[in-house]
Amino acid sequence: MYRRLNLEELSKYRKEMKDNRDNFLICEDEQSKLKARDCQTILIAIDNILTRCTNNNSDLIKEWLKIAQNNYWIKQRGSCDPNCDCAFESPLQEDDFYECLTIEELYNELTKANWVLGQPFYYQNLCFINQINAGDEFLVIRDTIEFESITASAFSFEKFSQWIERVFKASEKQLKELNY
Repeated sequence: MYRRLNLEELSKYRKEMKDNRDNFLICEDEQSKLKARDCQTILIAIDNILTRCTNNNSDLIKEWLKIAQNNYWIKQRGSCDPNCDCAFESPLQEDDFYECLTIEELYNELTKANWVLGQPFYYQNLCFINQINAGDEFLVIRDTIEFESITASAFSFEKFSQWIERVFKASEKQLKELNY
């Protein structure tokens, strides 16, 4: 079972890996050089993760939040309308957006189903916001372009991954025309 590390733990792990690499570099044997190279590869991966996590996504999240607040279904969350099941849930806010670090993590979250109305997930610049209370029908937004509504459980993981890649490669026009 994998456990998600917070930024502090990841930074500590990075320091340990750097120390290991430096210790291996001191040694002259071939096996130590290989271990130092492995440590360097891990350091590069950690640095990439830290860069992504410390880049401020708040501007994009603010845009996604505006889009959600204008969506007919999602805006019902927190509306105080007695006819809406989610009217008395707290309104959607920036802190609700959950970053998935891999396509696999995104797929696993989206296919769990039974999400509260407005539950948002994102992977890179691609956002998914649940449009049905206790459901799994997600509004899809790339950057600030809302273009699709999907149920991830209708896809196998392989097909979902391929779909994500096509979405990333599509032009704005292709997204709007659903031709990707």
